[in-house]
Amino acid sequence: NMCTKTVIKTETAPHNHCAGDGTVVSSMPEHPKDYIVWSMASLYFGKPFCLGLLAFYFSVKSRDRKMVGGLEGVRSYGSTARCINGWALITLFVIFGKNSSHILATVNILYG
Repeated sequence: NMCTKTVIKTETAPHNHCAGDGTVVSSMPEHPKDYIVWSMASLYFGKPFCLGLLAFYFSVKSRDRKMVGGLEGVRSYGSTARCINGWALITLFVIFGKNSSHILATVNILYG
């Protein structure tokens, strides 16, 4: 059994690595989305309805919670922003009907 002692520069102490040892990769959980880009698009295209402004407000609150580290607040505010953005998009489609190609192009660019 040929083992070598190596020092890995991570947050742990030195490890003994032997032939056949596997590599364990641990990943950090992904932060929930704040939908700020979608909210800015809703704010730009949906000015008369103020839903974009409301969605942008919740997106900024979600981003603030992300900076502080409150993941539950990020999920809550992000989910609210996503819901409001969805309603703003549906409202724009209903109001403008077939003349909404610029909205479709923006959504396609954002989520292509």
